[in-house]
Amino acid sequence: MAFYIARRIGLAVPTVVGVITLVFFLIHLVPGDPVDMVLGETAVAADRARLREQLGLDQPLPVQYARYLVHLARGDLGHSLHSGQSVGLLLAARYPATFELASGALLVTLLIAFPLGLLAAARPHSCFDHACRAVAVAGAATPNFYLGPMLILAFSIGLEWFPVSGRGGFSHLTLPALTLGIGMSAIVARMLRGTILDRLHEDYVRTALAKGVSRRRVLLKHVLRNALLPAVTILGLQAGVLLAGTIVTETIFAWPGIGRLTLQAIQSRDYPLVQGCLLVIALSYVLINLVTDLLAALIDPRIRARS
Repeated sequence: MAFYIARRIGLAVPTVVGVITLVFFLIHLVPGDPVDMVLGETAVAADRARLREQLGLDQPLPVQYARYLVHLARGDLGHSLHSGQSVGLLLAARYPATFELASGALLVTLLIAFPLGLLAAARPHSCFDHACRAVAVAGAATPNFYLGPMLILAFSIGLEWFPVSGRGGFSHLTLPALTLGIGMSAIVARMLRGTILDRLHEDYVRTALAKGVSRRRVLLKHVLRNALLPAVTILGLQAGVLLAGTIVTETIFAWPGIGRLTLQAIQSRDYPLVQGCLLVIALSYVLINLVTDLLAALIDPRIRARS
């Protein structure tokens, strides 16, 4: 198991380096000048040149990239071009909010996807199964930028059950978590249903049923465990997608997390802050995939043997 973990970590390193490189060069290709954003377009040329030199933007891109890697190796993410604050401190202040939102969305996914997938597979081609599949398709097809405002109109403005925006207690978390979790639960529920139906045709299931074991016991004790591997895999991938989805959802609900901070940094051409935000998102994605691989190896020991 230790060798498997070391191998997965080794494979994650080139991915992170590739993301760092791609983000650095892409953000510099985005139209707009950060100097104009800081000083305004009416600033005199001398002030613009002085600030450009202070920020190191007068150097060629390869030189800027090399300097960025050196600072990154020291754990220095730089300072925001606008606020002057440390990027690391800004990210540390916003990350708990994003983690809270992603955890809430993941909990919503588990509470919706597993019961729906399991019940739909237990009664295939029934009215309940067709209803679950229809709900799953509708949930997967509804984008966050549409579902979020609809939930606000229905439950915040119409029924006045939940606040419209901001971060606070459970009531503030409910609608953003539902916005992220509904679409994700639809995908996981469909995957779980299909996997369980495939496993129901295995020889060990027929043997257990022939011995008089109840269908419910076979489904919960044997089939569900063997169907967990694809579900855990897709759940891990979707959990990584949650980090990207928070950009839209956090903007809709004014949630003070990494996603909203990323959008604000892009709009203001704040290079160090954008690079820091995307680096944190990429590292979180890689970490989630690593944890998913380890869970898959624990569920199915054959994965470790093949590695």
